[in-house]
Amino acid sequence: MIKQDTAQPRDQVAERAARALDRCVLGPAEIPEGMRAFMEDLVATLLRAGLDLCDVTDGLPEEAGVMLAPTGGPAGAAVRVIWHQHRFADPLGETWRTEQAAMYARLRAVLAAQGYWMGRDDGNAPTVFGSRRPSFWA
Repeated sequence: MIKQDTAQPRDQVAERAARALDRCVLGPAEIPEGMRAFMEDLVATLLRAGLDLCDVTDGLPEEAGVMLAPTGGPAGAAVRVIWHQHRFADPLGETWRTEQAAMYARLRAVLAAQGYWMGRDDGNAPTVFGSRRPSFWA
């Protein structure tokens, strides 16, 4: 797990986000260069909010944290922001579902407060389309 430290100045958090990005992205594909800066900003936002990131380089981690999954969106590429619970959490239990819903609500609140353009995911992992909604898309 990649630990967060909210006391760092913005430039250091951005540097940590750039280093951590490749380790918290699900999937075998490389991050498209056109999305790298956007995804680094997204990771920096999550770190500043005090959220831990999962290191998925060796498969799914044991610890809880946030993972990113590139996907498609209405304006091209998008990113799903996924909360991963500790591996010993029972994914069939009510506690797991309650925590999952609470963390997705927290993620949406953090991202909305920073102005990110998101889909209506209704209780699921937020899908982020960009750092701002295009004016022509309003």
